[in-house]
Amino acid sequence: MAYCEQCARPCCRDCTVELFDQTFCPRCKKNAVDTLERHAVVPDALNAALVGALGVMIFGFVLGPYAIWRARTAAKMVERAPWFRGMWHIRAAYMLGAIATLSGVITLLGKTLGQG
Repeated sequence: MAYCEQCARPCCRDCTVELFDQTFCPRCKKNAVDTLERHAVVPDALNAALVGALGVMIFGFVLGPYAIWRARTAAKMVERAPWFRGMWHIRAAYMLGAIATLSGVITLLGKTLGQG
């Protein structure tokens, strides 16, 4: 016996479907797939790109590595579900995260060396 993580309905193990490490009953699986088709870009990819862009502007030392981590999470999701789009966002997040991290480190070093 398994339970759907969407509606909590009990289902036999043969009827459930695993999608993104979640268990769904047949009805909820259809709704989840329909939602995925409408929102084809991986949400983590877009979020990672936005965090990377914000990191370039402020808090680069903190937000840069976070953007890279989110981009890697999104890339893994695209690997598991190739119907997703968002590789452009993922690449942008990697690039922006690296720039933010580098600028944060350079700023930190500049302040540290400037005081000595």
